[in-house]
Amino acid sequence: MPRAPSSPHTSQAHATDIEAQLALTDRHCLDHGLKLTSGRKAVLQALLRRGGTAKAYELLADLQSGGASVAPMAVYRSLDFLVAHDIVHKVASNSSFVYCQHAHHSHHEPSFLICERCGSATEWDAEGCHAVVAQALKATGFAVHGIEIQGVCAGCAHADKVTTPAARGSR
Repeated sequence: MPRAPSSPHTSQAHATDIEAQLALTDRHCLDHGLKLTSGRKAVLQALLRRGGTAKAYELLADLQSGGASVAPMAVYRSLDFLVAHDIVHKVASNSSFVYCQHAHHSHHEPSFLICERCGSATEWDAEGCHAVVAQALKATGFAVHGIEIQGVCAGCAHADKVTTPAARGSR
């Protein structure tokens, strides 16, 4: 699988962060007897270049943008591997993938904040929240396996504040 293409918007600092995240993932894989193949690494790199959140078809398009032939199943298999080993999480409600911000420790109850406007999904470390929900549901016998909270992200809320006064003035 080809290397993820560079974005003209990738700053030097962002590129350094991506290299650090790839090195961390490489170390995680070595420590756990896993192989971060070139294909898996290219998919992860494409995800990181998108800020750590993307849908599979977006990653496929990024990888194919350099003219390389990349099969959709290769991207899905790579994502399956990354999810299975706590490197990436899958957000069920919007079918996106999110890079794990918690140094790939084995936590099985990720929580996500999902913006209804822009579709962004952010991993949220909410141990206390998860415990409260699990306790509240205990009597029902329902076991919680992750939390996805829908709302409006700070960027979209800020954009609303900026555009709302102008829209009111034009009425």
